[in-house]
Amino acid sequence: MVRQGAIDSPPKCPFILGFECAGEIEQVGEGVEDFAIGDQVVALPEYRAWAELVSVPAKYVYKLPKDVSHLDAVTITMNYTVAYILLFELSGLTQGKSILVHSVGGGVVSHVLNLFLFLSNENSRYLCEKHSTLSQECKLVTNKYFYKNMLIRYLF
Repeated sequence: MVRQGAIDSPPKCPFILGFECAGEIEQVGEGVEDFAIGDQVVALPEYRAWAELVSVPAKYVYKLPKDVSHLDAVTITMNYTVAYILLFELSGLTQGKSILVHSVGGGVVSHVLNLFLFLSNENSRYLCEKHSTLSQECKLVTNKYFYKNMLIRYLF
């Protein structure tokens, strides 16, 4: 997206990529009281996340539950962030509106469905159940586990 010019004010090249990271806190800045050395966290810095050491303002850092791996944390965090932006900031979804979710297979789209179903009313749920689609048999099995009776199966 940076390369295509879709992000305002990207850093100048060369720069370190990455918007999400997880790991262990090695140092805590002055005045930071909610975190300690050794805490397992996920963070959303603005760029520079894919490095060995990352400095992030405390407001963008979140403690991880003990049973959540670093890999799961960054995957869930970024997918839910993008899903939220798509549903509520870009599309302006509000109570009573419906959506058509096409190709329910990727991480972001799965999280869009999850957020929509969590926040929707029964009429919207019915429409979502009858009109969401995906294109691969293997993804149908995965998605049926999470979203029972919600998929139209089609194969090319």
